[in-house]
Amino acid sequence: MHTMPKRPLKQGDFEHPIPAETLAHLNDLIADKDWKQVKWLLPESFLQRRIVCLNYMTLQRMIRQRATHKLEEWPAFIDQVRGQVSHPEFLKED
Repeated sequence: MHTMPKRPLKQGDFEHPIPAETLAHLNDLIADKDWKQVKWLLPESFLQRRIVCLNYMTLQRMIRQRATHKLEEWPAFIDQVRGQVSHPEFLKED
C-alpha cells in the first residue's frame, strides 16, 4: 500500500485480469488519494510483496497441511519456499 501512489496500477499488478473500468476507477481513487476506498475495492488478485520470517518447523507444518490444498497458489508457494531456503532437506513431507 505504501508504494501505490508512485505509479498507476496496471493489469500486471493482478494475478488475474480485472475489468478495465475497475482498473481506471482504482487509478482515479489513487490520484485522489482516497486510500480507504482503494483498500476496500482492491480485488483479491492484487499482487503484494511481503517479507516473512519463519522457522523451519513452521514451514514444515505449513507444507504438510497445504501440500494437497485445492488452491493452486499453495503448491506454487511451497515450490518457491523449497527453492529459496538454505536447507530444503528440513522441509520434507512426512
